[in-house]
Amino acid sequence: MTQNKNSKMERAILNYTEIKPFLNGTEQRKIYQIGDRIVERGDHPSNVFFIIKGSAMGQRNYEDGNRFNYFELDSTNGSIGLLEILGQKNKYVATITCITDVEIIKVPSEVVYKIIMSDMDLLKKSLYL
Repeated sequence: MTQNKNSKMERAILNYTEIKPFLNGTEQRKIYQIGDRIVERGDHPSNVFFIIKGSAMGQRNYEDGNRFNYFELDSTNGSIGLLEILGQKNKYVATITCITDVEIIKVPSEVVYKIIMSDMDLLKKSLYL
């Protein structure tokens, strides 16, 4: 029973595999190197980035110079900007920096939003972000 329950949770997460069939060529593939910033905290979330390979770290820099690493993203949970567009936020909440080389799929935010809002299964899966 535990194994089956875990399988359901894994399927419930909205990632690139789930949204790929709906994109219809609106996506763009890009490679980032270790240490590159994918997005900067405070920038407008004009795109959603899905990590295909590699890992990135969500960071917040403070005025006193301290940096706090507070989440890691990879291909299983790697959507950058999705929470912001679903929460109708005007800015990325964290700086996302590559901790390995990273391959991403970049999709305009408005495209992702329309896809999710028009598909109840995807909307439900976005609850587990």
